[in-house]
Amino acid sequence: MPVCRFKREGILCILIFVLFLSFCQLYKTGEKAALQKQEITVLESYRNVLPSSRELSMYIEDKAEREKIKASLAEYNALTEEAMNALTREDYSLYTRSMTKICLLSALYRYQLYTHSELSGVVSNAVMQSEKEKMDTMFEELGMQQSAYSFLVKTDLYGDPESILQQFPGIVTRARMYAQAHDKGLSLLSAGSYDGMSALYHIAEELLPVLLPVLSTLICMDMIYFDHKSGTLKLLLTQPKKRSYYLRRLYLQYFKRLFLMLLIPLTMVFLFTGVENSYAGIDAPVLAYPKGFTSFESLDNQIEETNFIYNEEKAIYFFNTRISPWNPGDMEPQPEMEILPFWKLLLACGLFSVALLMFYVVLQLFFHVLLDNPIAAALAAQVITFAGIFLSPPQKAMTVYNLVNPFTYRNPVYAVTGYIGPSYLWSFSIVTAAGLLLFAITCLLFRKKDIKSM
Repeated sequence: MPVCRFKREGILCILIFVLFLSFCQLYKTGEKAALQKQEITVLESYRNVLPSSRELSMYIEDKAEREKIKASLAEYNALTEEAMNALTREDYSLYTRSMTKICLLSALYRYQLYTHSELSGVVSNAVMQSEKEKMDTMFEELGMQQSAYSFLVKTDLYGDPESILQQFPGIVTRARMYAQAHDKGLSLLSAGSYDGMSALYHIAEELLPVLLPVLSTLICMDMIYFDHKSGTLKLLLTQPKKRSYYLRRLYLQYFKRLFLMLLIPLTMVFLFTGVENSYAGIDAPVLAYPKGFTSFESLDNQIEETNFIYNEEKAIYFFNTRISPWNPGDMEPQPEMEILPFWKLLLACGLFSVALLMFYVVLQLFFHVLLDNPIAAALAAQVITFAGIFLSPPQKAMTVYNLVNPFTYRNPVYAVTGYIGPSYLWSFSIVTAAGLLLFAITCLLFRKKDIKSM
């Protein structure tokens, strides 16, 4: 490798590290405000659904039952105040324990509504019973007796009571997230949390979708042109090797360079930011769509409806996972989503990022074979890339065109979490198939290329 190229890529590597680290520091700056705002919204949302004292006196005639509900509401309010104070003091050990209990009581209310209202909603009985078993286990672990609590004042709720039932699986999942965070002694992983693992997560979600195509264009600028200009290409093609062999070697050469240019800064950022929390976030709980690893089944895409309800592109986070809620007006994930250790999610994101990088390198190779001018080839690749991105908005990701459009799956985090709908397996298959097909077309074009005319 020429010295000038080595220097150029070394400088780019340093700049990428500075970019990543600066980006992570921005999250750290707004962590406290973002965390409190998100958690307070959850607390207020759950409390607003519970029956009021006025409703209690109006609808419950039995004195013993009225006192039981009154005591349950009083304990719930006390836990809410305790959680608010703990959040203000940043006492996350107490906060996560209090929120675990609050979520369990909120889930219990919804299950009581489910059993007494004869409403089924869109939640299947199998899902309700599965989540009920998880809720029962957590009540036992905390030493709380379900029979001691009652929140059911009336079943003919105003508005849409079925939407309240839809929250049940998500609230049980939220309780499990708080419980695991408490057991592992972790602070909350919110949308603005900052440690070694979440730093990589935010980089993969916010920066890599744009950085991968841009960086591949910069590094692959001299792909075939450099060998042709130096006379190496003509010499190589006189050897008893197929032209496809040359393309494979060239492709792997540039892929390895790009891979290292990203791996080195990411590793440095992880080491630099993870020291602060002694890398405790490696096994932290994080939400994803694990069924998508082995199935082509998609999640329901509610992004467009969610944006319509909020009259803007609203980002709804479940801890630090962006979700498309089953009920777009709520904050709870779809029941198919499950908790994974953070390292597993990032491993899946890493593998998907590798597939994306391979696709972008093949795309560059295709245009550098198709067009003789390296600048024209790089510009053409960029135009096609950003045109493909522009034509694949997340809210339309379930349309036929976007299902087979590799640029739809440009975000490695969304592929794992299922945010836009398609599963990880489907997304990975489309990106990989697109890369293989494009490479086959590139080999065919290069086989017919007149090298002397270049």
